[in-house]
Amino acid sequence: MIVSCFGHSGIISADPIEDLEWFVKENTRSAVEFSQIIYDADGEEIQSTSGLLKFQRPGKFRWHYKKPFEQLIVSNGETLWIYDKDLEQVIIRSISGSFGSSPAALLAGSDEIDSYYILEGINDGNRGELLVLRPLEEDGMFKKIKIEFFEKELSTMELFDYLGQKTIIKFAKFNNRTNFPSDTFNFRPPAGVDVLVD
Repeated sequence: MIVSCFGHSGIISADPIEDLEWFVKENTRSAVEFSQIIYDADGEEIQSTSGLLKFQRPGKFRWHYKKPFEQLIVSNGETLWIYDKDLEQVIIRSISGSFGSSPAALLAGSDEIDSYYILEGINDGNRGELLVLRPLEEDGMFKKIKIEFFEKELSTMELFDYLGQKTIIKFAKFNNRTNFPSDTFNFRPPAGVDVLVD
């Protein structure tokens, strides 16, 4: 179900649901730079990171945190690898059952986003029209996601969890004309690291 409740003055986007549909259609694969800040329930910054994200629908992505600590999250659509370079540890898990309603599904999932979320357009004052997504199932990590578009490109994603924390991810320099090597969305644990199967 798609619920649309738009205000009268959109500065950033006149129709964020249409922007989402356009973005999903135009970005079947893409590479994009990102910066991410996590705030605690009191609004204090607790972590700041940046890196590069590559994704290809359906279900494939490579989320590479480069600064200040290196971490790599890779999915080939069936298996998820989480590699922490400093801890010398890799966690391997099946992606089935946990991917559909996750934030990664908004970028790398299927086109059926409204199968997992209620979509609502809202007017957020000076920021203009934003898209709010509320999971249909309440067993995920986030209770609400806000998305902001600029000239039809995804610019900001805000994730609100059930503990009151907020994660803000800003995206820049989308490149949807790139071709990825065949091994981009697979991961082979480096020699000597601990491998944990979840």
